[in-house]
Amino acid sequence: MIPLRKLCSAKSLIFTCLALTSIWLFTYRSWNEANRFGDEIIILNIDSLPTEPTEIAADVTNLDGSRHTPVAMEVGMDTRVLDMNQPVVEQERLEIEKSDIGTDMDIPKPDIGAGMSNDRVQIGEPDDRPVVVDVDLDDNNSGNTRYENDFIDFDLEDGSSDEEGKTSEQYEFKGIDESRIVDVLSRAKYHMEKIRHNYPKLGVDADMLQRAIVRDISIEKLQNVFIRTLLTGKPVKLGVIGGSISAGAMLPSKSNIFALIFSRILQAILGVPVHVRRGAISACGSNYFTYCSTIHLNVDDMDFIMAEHAANDNWKLGSTFSQERLLRFLLRLRKQPQIMYVNFLLGTQMKPNLCFNAELKELTPLSEHYSIPSISLRDAICPMQISRFNELFAKDGIHPSVVSHEIVSIFLLEFVTKVLYDVGTGLLNAAKSGDTSYMAALQPQSEVNPTELPSKLWAETQDILSQRCWSTLQPISNREGALKPAYAPGWTFSVPAKRASDGLSVRSSWYTTKAQQIMAFPVTIDTVNWNGDYKCNVTLFMFTCPTCGSVQVSLYEEDTERDSMVASSKDEFTGRLRKTDLSGVSPGNYTLSMMTSENKPFKLVAIATHCNVS
Repeated sequence: MIPLRKLCSAKSLIFTCLALTSIWLFTYRSWNEANRFGDEIIILNIDSLPTEPTEIAADVTNLDGSRHTPVAMEVGMDTRVLDMNQPVVEQERLEIEKSDIGTDMDIPKPDIGAGMSNDRVQIGEPDDRPVVVDVDLDDNNSGNTRYENDFIDFDLEDGSSDEEGKTSEQYEFKGIDESRIVDVLSRAKYHMEKIRHNYPKLGVDADMLQRAIVRDISIEKLQNVFIRTLLTGKPVKLGVIGGSISAGAMLPSKSNIFALIFSRILQAILGVPVHVRRGAISACGSNYFTYCSTIHLNVDDMDFIMAEHAANDNWKLGSTFSQERLLRFLLRLRKQPQIMYVNFLLGTQMKPNLCFNAELKELTPLSEHYSIPSISLRDAICPMQISRFNELFAKDGIHPSVVSHEIVSIFLLEFVTKVLYDVGTGLLNAAKSGDTSYMAALQPQSEVNPTELPSKLWAETQDILSQRCWSTLQPISNREGALKPAYAPGWTFSVPAKRASDGLSVRSSWYTTKAQQIMAFPVTIDTVNWNGDYKCNVTLFMFTCPTCGSVQVSLYEEDTERDSMVASSKDEFTGRLRKTDLSGVSPGNYTLSMMTSENKPFKLVAIATHCNVS
């Protein structure tokens, strides 16, 4: 190693010397401002944070100013099967007759031995631009309750998930543009043919597709999405909720996530932006998103919502009712988005348990009962493809590999492009016949009453009438959903060190290890417009560990204590998300107070309020 003094002695390298010295001093100072506890980085010097929003070229910024990307760079992972991350190839428009559109959508059985084309699929361009991270600071706090608000949005067109600067008139219906529709269907045919050439390389065939895609369901909402897009050119908004799989755990790049592969190809086909909002968080199941989906995903503004919960939810742990609660909440949304189950499988669920997870006992019955489209990696690969285990799962033997994400994106594309062909041919026929029934898809939608939904599959399921949530988990899409206590002098906001299993999500928390530490937080329970009885709860979410402690929780209305409980986070497993409830609370404004009971770790994750009806 060259001594620093010799390196600095060269005139030509004096600026290098100064730069290296500055970096060394900054790193040393930053390390001394943080203290490690397990896999957490506990931020001690919060007052050194900037006071204005900051734009940086990083996925996540720790509160101490250090940067990290919570996506593991798995060197050596085999990604040779498909190359979906290259720029879209300029292609000639396929000249097809309108009468022929859609006639070849039956899935061909690949002839593996017939010398298939070696052309690599070149679909879409990965969004490798810097991600804007807003640091939201509340200067009215006592100085130790600052919060980093991380808005991670994978917009594939103009860098914004909103149509900034565009008026509603630009998306008005001005008649059926037959040429535009033919162009879209031509691109769909081109891209799907290119993808199908690569099926043998992925081990995909017609039988696998038949097993993986549930077809006997209602697709009216997806049809409406495509009608609006084809007739007005309005961008498509796709939301994803789920766990570490949807967050990109163990993938070499965020561009390998199934939803982003799918969206790039769909955008190339439609010719309009497909905005992707990821709300997925590692190790979180439907029981959390039932109460907090609105802050991680702007559900009221989505056209298409993919839910990935088969791997994390387990019917033995009682998640059945939360699955149905969440689904019924999403089905009532004003914009009426297309809900779709995207069911993955963990490596630990494939080998010892013969491909058993929540899909079998929960999601398949729900898909059938509510007519929800469903894509199943489990049904496609189990149990006959156990020999492909090392190809289908990442190096940890748990999370799906790039290959599995690519296979699932293909299943999604086969499903939605068939719907797109049907919609396109229907609009072309309507242009000839004068039929205007499609206009119903352009009309404003309204929120659905629970009584208008199908009957409940499980009698114990409750309908959520209102929902509010304040959380530390990231990414978060609603600035008002950040958990920022009004008073927390003995608590510290902790940001996890980078873990490959978390993908792009960040499992932050408010943390303390000392007894008698008080935190106060204002909560609101909204009044519900409902003719009948309903009950409201205040719910706490916390991380568990074998040595974790408990807190005394009190709910105050002005100076009067209305309710109290003890919430314990002790569990044999570390990092589980546990919830506990204060039940039977009336709508109104309250202060939630918590005080630790002992000198043990306690990690608060989220507070939610909700009103429910049986």
